[in-house]
Amino acid sequence: MRRTGIITTDSENQKRSSWILIKNLINFRKKCRNLMLRCSTISVIIKISPSFQKRMTEIFRPAYSCSNQSTIS
Repeated sequence: MRRTGIITTDSENQKRSSWILIKNLINFRKKCRNLMLRCSTISVIIKISPSFQKRMTEIFRPAYSCSNQSTIS
């Protein structure tokens, strides 16, 4: 009798490998969520503090054009 949501395979190896696959998917989703949260907090920090913006423009000066520097500072 098969039920949904429960892995029903004959051999223990298949059960173990499918459980490992599910655990890996869950861990991967957690890592992606953490990375997205980290990126969003960095963008919020850049938006909030203008001194941080100025420091970043000084570090990455070749990447910015003159028009971008005048609007940021």
